[in-house]
Amino acid sequence: MKTLFLFQNTEDESLAPKFFELEGDYSRFNGIYINQFTNKQTVETLQQELADLIYNEHGYYKVKFENEPSRDWSIFVHCGFLD
Repeated sequence: MKTLFLFQNTEDESLAPKFFELEGDYSRFNGIYINQFTNKQTVETLQQELADLIYNEHGYYKVKFENEPSRDWSIFVHCGFLD
């Protein structure tokens, strides 16, 4: 099972939404945006998990982004980073 991510980064508006895939079920991240204001602990925990999945300790991407999605996935997640 693969998850296709559509990741939007509003920090740099010149960046178009990007795709990446990971093995496994990451459906819990659908609708989660890093830096999104929330007062729910569960959402804050998911934001941190997503950040740890996407970024390394120096703030660089750990995942490989693609401009086009593949057709080899079974779960779709729309998530991102809000400035």
